[in-house]
Amino acid sequence: HTPETMRAIIQAARAIGNGLHTHLAQGARETETVTRLWGVSPVRWLDQLGAYDLPVFGAHMSGVDWAADGPRLAERGVVFSHCPS
Repeated sequence: HTPETMRAIIQAARAIGNGLHTHLAQGARETETVTRLWGVSPVRWLDQLGAYDLPVFGAHMSGVDWAADGPRLAERGVVFSHCPS
């Protein structure tokens, strides 16, 4: 996604009173790509876009840097299921 498409998704979820389910940082390659394109990890990128103002369910998350981003996820109340396969 681009910042514009993610903002549109977040805005639509707000408009209908819904949360987000996303395959967040589902692998190292995604994390590397997001970091290269937007300068931050996928977890931080969604935070910058305001996604965590909504209920968020993250799936997979094999590419999360738990030391750096785990506390942020907990602080923002993100619910997740770590499914590495």
